[in-house]
Amino acid sequence: MLQNLLAERFKLVVHSERKTISAYALVVGKNGPKFRESAEDPAPSGSGDTGAPAGRAKVTVDTEGFPVPAPPGSRIITRNGRTRMQQLKIDMATLARQLTNQLGKPVTDATTLKGTYDVTLSWAADSAVTTASDPAPDLFAALEQQLGLRLEASKTTIEVVVVDHVEKVPTEN
Repeated sequence: MLQNLLAERFKLVVHSERKTISAYALVVGKNGPKFRESAEDPAPSGSGDTGAPAGRAKVTVDTEGFPVPAPPGSRIITRNGRTRMQQLKIDMATLARQLTNQLGKPVTDATTLKGTYDVTLSWAADSAVTTASDPAPDLFAALEQQLGLRLEASKTTIEVVVVDHVEKVPTEN
């Protein structure tokens, strides 16, 4: 309905075409992956008592002040110019999509790793926050150092919408 409205009121004419753009391929580094496969879910204990008030989970933080997700859980948190990605039970295709969001460029999974994994990745979201006494790697270095994965430059083809014609002033109702 929206497409029809835009075509009718604004004389919008579009077509789609395929375009090759730069991207990244997520691959396993030379020393192999440095993360573990996700464990099976433990059997329910039956009590359901977490020690926290009803409806609220108890939050613990690590030494850098980042919250530790309770299983199953996934978080991407930026704090003080640093970003921490904690993903539990994540497959490599989903990790590639998460990296796409962080980099603003398509990332494809070329690892050939199957299964789900628990990964934690920390990097400097802002290079201005790193110091000689407290260095933090950028995302590319963090992937290799902490996870044993690399991002290689590649090309990919995507579908784009091309506007052929549009009127600035809509037609009357």
